[in-house]
Amino acid sequence: MLAVSACQENAPKAEAPKAEAPKAEAAKNTTAAPAPAAAPAAKAMSIGVVDEERLYEESTLGVTANKLLQELNAKLQQELQQFQETKKDNATEADADSFRKAVQTYQEIMRSAQMQIFEQMRARVTEAISNYRQQQGLELILSKENALAYGAQADITEGVLAAVNAMPADDLKGPELKASNNLFDAAPAQ
Repeated sequence: MLAVSACQENAPKAEAPKAEAPKAEAAKNTTAAPAPAAAPAAKAMSIGVVDEERLYEESTLGVTANKLLQELNAKLQQELQQFQETKKDNATEADADSFRKAVQTYQEIMRSAQMQIFEQMRARVTEAISNYRQQQGLELILSKENALAYGAQADITEGVLAAVNAMPADDLKGPELKASNNLFDAAPAQ
């Protein structure tokens, strides 16, 4: 590697030929080129930032959803406790399996209810945000969690919260439950 470097250092340096512009050609072009058109002024982009967590927690929609889930949870826990009480006297392996299945059913119902209610809420919150963006002439709305930094004027949470609160909340629905007195009625595994 050193030999190559030494050879390159001692080699004569070749200069690139200089191109000379013909003087006669320059003299012919006496007309000036038209000035470029002025670029249109860039429109300032209007951006808003919204705290989605507050929308889901503080809106009438969020309060209603939370109440629905709490009521469902209380009902299921009461039924699960009743189921456990009826099986308590006959503590067989089959009863233990039945109880495990009942707990699993309880968890599945609650998970399904949470997803179902959240999907309804998300659709309405997204609609409210979209409508608010159009009404306010905003180009972009970011969630607070996705904005690295922003000023207080960019925070539009209060306005969007009012828009979400203007939407109906009393028609949120959880999963349909069995009409029986006890959701966990099942024959013990044999």
